[in-house]
Amino acid sequence: TGKFLMNTESAILCASCSSDANFEATKAYYVAQAYASAIAEGWRANIWYSVLGWRNSGLLNPDLSPKPAYEAFRASRNELQDARLVREITEYVGVKGYVFDRGDRQVWMMWSLDGTDHAVTLPFTPRAVFDVFGNPLGVSSTMTVTLSPVYVER
Repeated sequence: TGKFLMNTESAILCASCSSDANFEATKAYYVAQAYASAIAEGWRANIWYSVLGWRNSGLLNPDLSPKPAYEAFRASRNELQDARLVREITEYVGVKGYVFDRGDRQVWMMWSLDGTDHAVTLPFTPRAVFDVFGNPLGVSSTMTVTLSPVYVER
């Protein structure tokens, strides 16, 4: 009792995926999912293995320019910094998600668990919706949830 948990090496590896767009997208999605899940589980920290990586796991290119996973990391930090878990989202079949409290707003984060698109009707009209990279999306109480995580601000 009285001890905290932390993940000291989170990453996704592929030795032969040096310029594979699907791998980079998967890594970006995983970064966002891993950080949201760590907060939901109450972990004290969730540390990415290495910013430059090993076997293409890095968040930055060798010239220090950002990879898509870095942009997903930045968006996750912006949306979930100081967030507290309210609950897991269980009302949509095939969708994984969490509701977080940021004090001034709630953030719903969702993604498809089974690789198919899911139509979701929210019980509210969002004040903002962002993709996994932090880009604004259209605001509507109905949306399609895909493999790519979305942040919905309430």
